[in-house]
Amino acid sequence: MQALLDKREDASIETYVAAMEKRKEMYGSFPLDTGITAESNSSNKTGSSLNAGTYFLQNVDKMGRRQYARAFSTDMAKVGRLARKVLTKGR
Repeated sequence: MQALLDKREDASIETYVAAMEKRKEMYGSFPLDTGITAESNSSNKTGSSLNAGTYFLQNVDKMGRRQYARAFSTDMAKVGRLARKVLTKGR
């Protein structure tokens, strides 16, 4: 457990306040796409990094229903991309 806690990143007060302001603006608005995908473990448009196995909010549809996903490890992301290539090759 301590290893996970040690991997946390510090953020400046300004960064934290900006994130909370954005969250305040987005709260209750939908549809909403967070821009985070299960495969974007360390590079997504929000700039956040998710530990492998972390569940996160992926989007909210126009009726307010939430869709969650689980972050993969880098290796699992590679497997997922390869599987999609193989499965879509015959289409």
